[in-house]
Amino acid sequence: MTQAEAQIAILKELATAIQQLGSVPSGHLYARSCMSFMSAETFQMFIGALVRTGLVTEKNHLFTWVGPKEQK
Repeated sequence: MTQAEAQIAILKELATAIQQLGSVPSGHLYARSCMSFMSAETFQMFIGALVRTGLVTEKNHLFTWVGPKEQK
């Protein structure tokens, strides 16, 4: 897997987690999903990408899914 493919996979996993939860505190998502393999700065970079795409909002350290509804 290339670095770009790995980054896309991480973005997809973060997006899926937030989508399934509806909303989640940023610290909880980082601690439970990413802390063991990425820095907080890198995590914020990925979240920033999701916010810029309009899929996620961030207010008061709470991520909320605003993208399309989950496909079943």
